Amino acid sequence: MHKDVAAGTNVPQLWRMNNISLKNKIIFLTCISVLLSTLLVGSINYYRLEKIVLDTAVEKLAGETRLMAQRFKFSYDLMKGDVQVLSQTPPVQGIIRSLSENNIDPLDGSSTREWSQRLGTIFASMMAARPHYIQIRYIGIGDQGRELVRVNRGASGVELVANEDLQQKGQEPYFAVGLKAARGEVHFSEVNYNRERGDLDSSLIPTVRALVPVFDDKDQIFGMLVINTNYAEMLHSNLEEIRPQENTFIVNNSGDYMEHTKDGKIASFEFHDNYTVPPPGFVNEIVKSSSNEETFISDNAVSYFVRLNVDPNNPDAFLGIVVRVPIEELLRTATEARTTSLIFGGLLVLGCLVASLVLARMFTAPLNEMTEEIKQSSGNKKLKNLPLERGDEIGDLARAFDQKTIELATNEATMAAIVDNTIDGILSIDEHGTVETFNRACEAIFGYSSEEVIGRNVKMLMPDPYHREHDGYLKNYHRTGERKIIGTGREVEGRRKDGDVFPMQLSVSGVDIGSRKIYSGVVRDISESRQMEIMKDEFISTVNHELRTPLTSIQGSLGLLMAKVVRDDPVKSQKLLQISYENCQRLTRLVNDILDIEKIAAGKMDYQLEVVEIGQLVRDIVESQHSFAEKYNVEFKLQSDLPKVFVDLDQDRFNQALINLLSNAAKFSQSGGVVEIGITRKSAYEVIISVRDHGLGISKSFHSKIFEKFAQEDGSSTRRKGGSGLGLNITRKIIESFDGTVNFESEEGVGSVFSFTLPICAANKMRA
Repeated sequence: MHKDVAAGTNVPQLWRMNNISLKNKIIFLTCISVLLSTLLVGSINYYRLEKIVLDTAVEKLAGETRLMAQRFKFSYDLMKGDVQVLSQTPPVQGIIRSLSENNIDPLDGSSTREWSQRLGTIFASMMAARPHYIQIRYIGIGDQGRELVRVNRGASGVELVANEDLQQKGQEPYFAVGLKAARGEVHFSEVNYNRERGDLDSSLIPTVRALVPVFDDKDQIFGMLVINTNYAEMLHSNLEEIRPQENTFIVNNSGDYMEHTKDGKIASFEFHDNYTVPPPGFVNEIVKSSSNEETFISDNAVSYFVRLNVDPNNPDAFLGIVVRVPIEELLRTATEARTTSLIFGGLLVLGCLVASLVLARMFTAPLNEMTEEIKQSSGNKKLKNLPLERGDEIGDLARAFDQKTIELATNEATMAAIVDNTIDGILSIDEHGTVETFNRACEAIFGYSSEEVIGRNVKMLMPDPYHREHDGYLKNYHRTGERKIIGTGREVEGRRKDGDVFPMQLSVSGVDIGSRKIYSGVVRDISESRQMEIMKDEFISTVNHELRTPLTSIQGSLGLLMAKVVRDDPVKSQKLLQISYENCQRLTRLVNDILDIEKIAAGKMDYQLEVVEIGQLVRDIVESQHSFAEKYNVEFKLQSDLPKVFVDLDQDRFNQALINLLSNAAKFSQSGGVVEIGITRKSAYEVIISVRDHGLGISKSFHSKIFEKFAQEDGSSTRRKGGSGLGLNITRKIIESFDGTVNFESEEGVGSVFSFTLPICAANKMRA
């Protein structure tokens, strides 16, 4: 067994093809090919047969469902016909006439009461013939839709409701529909629970209503006739009459449904607002669908749906019939054909297995001989007995192996030369820290020869604390996978043979070679670069002391001279002194900017953070810079109606950042121009301070470089303005230290706007 298999793997050994002999592979692949071919042909035939059988079964199912749908449609047609017949009976118009003439019909002298009793008798007769009708009513539009005649089906039978118990139905949804209906137009309501005096009837009878408007002889709507039907009872009686042979569901557009099972049982009516049993998945699909007929095929059943539009005046109202048949019942013929195909396929695979055993043994004999030859060889020496003369694939393999042996020897020599002669030290260790390779650069860096190091623990090259911690770190990494150096590069310390400790850059990476873990390290002695860093720091310190001090003195002296020249010297001398003074200031700013950049890069910039009211701080800074604006003949205009907003920052550094923007805006504005400073609230958590000029603008090609160190756009007009090219870089670093951001927009010839976005804080924020 191979080492990688013995060590364990995530891939099941059954599918590790590299662990199976070629002979077995030939047998295996032959059997698989025959099996797959058999399965493919059988599957194609099966699925074609399955489709034919399924299509035929679905068509038969569709016919049965359509016939059943017509029976349910008959119930709605019956309700429609009944309500239309009732609207044509004499008492309906007799009540209208008598009510308009002081309760006496001018045609035959009958009173309203007499007409109501006659209509009630007609209602009762119809309800006796229709056992699922629970109410028939004659409702007038007057007095908020008061009932004029009402007959109920109660526990004791059909009864006429007394006049004092009649109710007002003007707030019911179906009443509003009836008011808009045309003469002779029948409407059906949504299915809902019946309501009495505005509250749900305690019997919770799901009810559908058929209504038709009633008009007087002046063609004005007078009221409506309404038949209330026990929806669940109507569906139940239809299902009992039809007795479907398959599972059948009756569904409406609201998601109410009733199920008739194949064994003849009828489940309770399920109301969409009060399901006791979750509906099948196709119920929701039917409610959302607009198809008149549709087939639903799941893993275990085929369902066919037929949609009936029960109300021509309401296209969304429908009654759906779904007949459901187990798919295995429909596909029994196809399943039997598939079983037969599998049996014949198995016999065919068995025959191919025997034939492949014989052929595989014959084909693999030369490969076995070549394998033995390779096993007997050592290193990368050229093999003598390979079948190089063969013209088949085995000969090609032998020649390729021979060529690769030569190339491998060459590559090993090349790689050894490269590793030994690279300027960086390269070494490798095993998972226990034992050194396995140590190149010449390592010998030069550490002072050891490779013979002195290879085979010993790598911690001999480390000073404390690395020396003490190294073995524990390796064990912890193997146990938890937690990394400190592996996969990254960092600066550490090394120890030379003479005991000298020096700084070095170390990069470590791990690689799995079979079941072993090998770590390779690249080492670079950075003693000289560290010394350069020290020299740079000393140089910066010297610049700070030796350059800033005389510059300050020179600037002060030039200031005094300028004051004296104003009184005593001519204009030319004044101009020369002015140029000297301004260049001295410019050099001072450059030195300060360079020092700030170095402090920021070294993380040594000090910030004295405090909570300040940003509006007042900006106003004070802008006010202090008016003399600078006058120098460039521009106006600083502050625009802000922002209430007090507080920000956590260093006032001096913020002053430096904002003055940088004001200075740039003034220098690049046209003479006589206006620089607009704005303070706005971006959100409840951020405030924006913006500086807008209407000057030259910044070219698009320079946008990506605007915040870089020493960045200055090419062009004489830009260079004449002066500046070190460090201001915006420093500004961004300062604002970012306050958890803010700096943004800008610019268009050539139009101007630029730079802005700070800073987080708002509470005025009473306390510091830890």
